[in-house]
Amino acid sequence: EGLGVAVTAHCPEGYRLAEAPRPVYLRTVTALGSDQLEPIEMSVSCMPTKRRAVVVVSTGEDGAGLPVLLDGLEVIKTDDAGVAHLRFTGTPSTPFRVTVDTSSNEDLKPPNPTRSFQVKDEDEIFILDRKLVNDKEPPPPPKRQPRKRRRRSAPSGPIKL
Repeated sequence: EGLGVAVTAHCPEGYRLAEAPRPVYLRTVTALGSDQLEPIEMSVSCMPTKRRAVVVVSTGEDGAGLPVLLDGLEVIKTDDAGVAHLRFTGTPSTPFRVTVDTSSNEDLKPPNPTRSFQVKDEDEIFILDRKLVNDKEPPPPPKRQPRKRRRRSAPSGPIKL
């Protein structure tokens, strides 16, 4: 009675114990109105060892077609609207960095926007929302050439007076 027994538990591959099992203390327990002994119950929770992360990148239309880097490696390019989505799995508490590579267009500001995140102990969506602006002034519209007047050709045939 009252003896503490160490309990071990194992999770399937790809999972880990959410917390270390606590010792179970042995006590005689009977249900009310019954002479039957109740079983000892305990529960354990298993958590995934990897978590899913989704990153949404938004740069605005000036950032269309730019490479997006995950920890220095290109994983996707932004679409025509300057948006990209990437998904990966990571170990909880692991930091990662997302960069939009603007080296192909030095007129974009801010250059190479970067944001660091950390994989949490749950699946999560992260957002890198950094509007890029083309710092170079757009060229002026072309000047319109004045229209040349066309000469009327002399009428041919009879002329009414």
